[in-house]
Amino acid sequence: MKPKKISSHIIPVKNQARAFRFYHEVFDIQIVSTPSLLKQLVLEQAPLEFIDAKPTTLKIHVKDHADSVQNHLTSYFVPLLETPITSKNKVSFKVHDSEENILEIVANV
Repeated sequence: MKPKKISSHIIPVKNQARAFRFYHEVFDIQIVSTPSLLKQLVLEQAPLEFIDAKPTTLKIHVKDHADSVQNHLTSYFVPLLETPITSKNKVSFKVHDSEENILEIVANV
């Protein structure tokens, strides 16, 4: 998938390594090494910050088309929480991430 926008760069997690891997693998978010050799996921030129907190709902806009998103989620064994919703020229998928956050993935028709 090609994410272009996320509703918050702060993501509640229980397991940072598991969340890092999920967001990198499922959304193909770029890994960047900092000067101190820490690795971060960067989207919209800002790092994602994984914090210890209760799950929340996040919205991620992707450049992909709905059929591609659905196939991609299936190949990563990420089940849909409900039937996708179509509105105008967008399709919205709801899934859980690895940390029980609800992700609304907004794709093109």
